[in-house]
Amino acid sequence: MYKKKLETLKKKMMDEQDSNNRLVERRKGEHVQYGSEIQLFHIDSQTYVCAKKTSADLEKTCNKVELVEKPTAGIYFKILPRYKYR
Repeated sequence: MYKKKLETLKKKMMDEQDSNNRLVERRKGEHVQYGSEIQLFHIDSQTYVCAKKTSADLEKTCNKVELVEKPTAGIYFKILPRYKYR
């Protein structure tokens, strides 16, 4: 029972990674605009920049940012203007 569930989870994980890779390739070269969702990928270490909900170690008023190997929900950033203009 556990073996079958583990295999199902591994398949879902691989499908998610394949989907993410296809999305990255499709959007490569596009201009970044306000409202765009982006992923920040560190080329040298082959990791993603991930925002955490916990506070940073040195500056308690800021959120913690880490490098992670596997994509998670925290790697998506939305580009918004500092001020709202009409």
